[in-house]
Amino acid sequence: TILGADYEGRPIVISVFGHLDTERVFGDPQRFLRWRVQMMERALAKLQPWQLGGPETLLQVHDYADCAIVRKDARITEAAKTFSQAMWSYYPETKGKTIFVNFPTIFGVLFAALKTVLPAATISKFVMLGPVVPSRGTLLEFVPPHWLPERYGGLLTEAAVAAGGEGVVPAEVITVAPGEVATRPLPRGAAVRCAMRVLSKDVKLAVASESGGVPN
Repeated sequence: TILGADYEGRPIVISVFGHLDTERVFGDPQRFLRWRVQMMERALAKLQPWQLGGPETLLQVHDYADCAIVRKDARITEAAKTFSQAMWSYYPETKGKTIFVNFPTIFGVLFAALKTVLPAATISKFVMLGPVVPSRGTLLEFVPPHWLPERYGGLLTEAAVAAGGEGVVPAEVITVAPGEVATRPLPRGAAVRCAMRVLSKDVKLAVASESGGVPN
């Protein structure tokens, strides 16, 4: 799925690898390659026309929930190898940031060990996250809430995801400390939609109008 752009203007590409029909998706490595390449081309097309100083890479979110990684099917291994070779050959330096969600803890430990030997520039391109719930707040550090699907703690509904994010209204993140009151000036007669996502702990929230109006 290709959705909007991150805070740096990079197209967001979300790939979900769990619950896939192995034979249909990975049975033919060349067909899998063509599918992934067309997705790359569609994502990179959103960067055009190229502008000096503008974004040139992608932000990718890889969701491995319920995906067999340790005992991986040979067909998956072959298809992934074919795609990786194509990426290195034809799409160098397009990896801006890749976020791994629902990645097994053991692989996170191995990645932490690799940090000691890999260049800092390479390490900076990868983010390893565990289960969705503790990762939700972290994902919002990279993906604006209106482009982050609800299943990851964002505001984008599944229907909007299926529609490619058509009609999405940009959201503003308001950070409020305990006991603090945050205000925002609004034009007279403005319509405001408020949404809240609880990322950790319990919160109490009230929305009020200083002009005396009653929010819906």
